[in-house]
Amino acid sequence: MPSTLFNPRTHFGALLELGWPERIARLRLWGYQGGVYAAIHLLDEPAWLALMFC
Repeated sequence: MPSTLFNPRTHFGALLELGWPERIARLRLWGYQGGVYAAIHLLDEPAWLALMFC
């Protein structure tokens, strides 16, 4: 039975095989995607908007 523990080599193997410029570009893309997700799903929440403007 395979181990279910987190192993960075198997989860991020493709990222570790890239060179530094490609790694930085991919991490920057993930950061932008995380920021867009936060803006859409967290800042657009009515409860947060009520807390910010009341």
